[in-house]
Order: sequence, then C-alpha cells, then structure tokens
Amino acid sequence: LAFADYYASFSKISMVDEILKWLPSLRKEEIQLFKKGSEKFDPKAIIFILTYELASKRHEELLQFKSFIVDEVHYLKSRDTKRSKNLIPVLE
Repeated sequence: LAFADYYASFSKISMVDEILKWLPSLRKEEIQLFKKGSEKFDPKAIIFILTYELASKRHEELLQFKSFIVDEVHYLKSRDTKRSKNLIPVLE
C-alpha cells in the first residue's frame, strides 16, 4: 500500500511504470490506483496507491494491511493534524 501527496497524470503513470520496472513479475492489473474515494479495494490487486487525503478518510480500512510505502512522509510531521492522527496509528 502506498501513499502519495497527489498524483497528476504523469505522476500516476510514472508510479505504476516504476513499480512494474522494479517488480517485473507483477502484472499491471495487480496495481490499483485509487482515483476517487468510493472505489473498493480490488481483491486481485496486491499494490494499492492512494493519496494522503483518501488514506486519511479510509484509515480504518487500512488496518488490514501490514506493509506501507509512504512517499513524502514529511506530510505527517505534525502529530496534531487530522491526517497524522488518522494515519500514524495505522503505520505504527
């Protein structure tokens, strides 16, 4: 499961391409890039990419995961923000 601050079109493509480059045994269908909060976790996917905003809103669902890759982790530097309060307990 990966969190990123935002993703523009280029960034989305780049993130998925890099994952596929470094994990050649992975298929593109095994990577789910969330575009809106109403999407369900695809049971066929093994890598999920969410924005910090979506991850914060869906923090309780994230408890089912054991591993996280957190890009731009400085977005969690203040423990007083709602985002940090939701996500730090999940990541610990």
